[in-house]
Amino acid sequence: MNGISFDSEDLKVDYLSFNLRFNSIEGIKEIADFLANTFDCRSTLYDQSSKKRHLLVENNRCRYSAEFVVNLNKHWRGTTLRFKGKDAQWFYKDVKYRKLDWSVFDLEYTNLGRIDLCYDRRLKQGDKDLNLFFENSSKRINNKKDNRRAKIGNNILRVGKRSSSNFFRVYLKPNGRELRFEIELKKTVVKKFQHYLFSDQTEVFEELLTTHFYHQAIQLFDLKSSYSDWILANFRRVRTPPIGEVLINYFINKLSN
Repeated sequence: MNGISFDSEDLKVDYLSFNLRFNSIEGIKEIADFLANTFDCRSTLYDQSSKKRHLLVENNRCRYSAEFVVNLNKHWRGTTLRFKGKDAQWFYKDVKYRKLDWSVFDLEYTNLGRIDLCYDRRLKQGDKDLNLFFENSSKRINNKKDNRRAKIGNNILRVGKRSSSNFFRVYLKPNGRELRFEIELKKTVVKKFQHYLFSDQTEVFEELLTTHFYHQAIQLFDLKSSYSDWILANFRRVRTPPIGEVLINYFINKLSN
C-alpha cells in the first residue's frame, strides 16, 4: 500500500448501489431492519413500474436514507439497494469505519451494482473559458481509436454512453464555484473491485478505484488546461507499473515545460 485513498485525493462517493437477486418483501425488510438498528438508516421501497414509494423503516435517530428499488426492468426480477449523494457518503463511511456484517446480504446473491466517484475542483481567478476546456477535451477523446465518444450539452461534458461500464461527466456544480469530475462505474468494471469491499479490504478497494479514476482522467481531458491542474499534480502519487510511471512522468514534465 502507498497511502492512496479517497481522503488523500479528496474523492467522494456520490452514489453506491447493490444488486440483490431477490425481491421478496421479507428479505428486503430484513436488510432494512438491519440498517436501521446498526446505522440508524431510514429505508424506503420504490416500485419502478408503478412509480410508487412507501416507507419501510422509520428511525427517530435517522442519520441518512436508503432506497430499495423493485421492478427495475422486465428482464431482471431482483432488487437494487441504492444510496445517493450525502447518503452514499455516510453509508460508505459506516462500511469503512464501523464495519458491516456482510452476511446479512448473502454475498452469493449480491453484487456491487454501481459506484460514482467524484472530485470537486474549485474555480480559480486565472481559469480561462470553461467551454474551451470542454471542446479541447472532446476533440482529444473523439480523436482516439476506441469506442468512447464525447458530447457537450447543457454545459456538461459527457464521455461514453450512460449504459457503459465507464461513464465520465464534467459539469459546473449549482454553487457556481466548483467543477465536478465524476466517473460512474458499473457492470464488468465495478465487479473487479467488489471483492475488496465485501472482504473489508477498504484500503485496497480505495487505492484500486483511485488509480482507475486517475488513469481514466489523464487519458481523457485537456491536460494543458488549468482545469486539469489537479490531475497532473495528484497523478504522480498514484501507483502505476514501473515502466508506465517513467512514461507518465516524462509526459507530464513535457507538458509542464
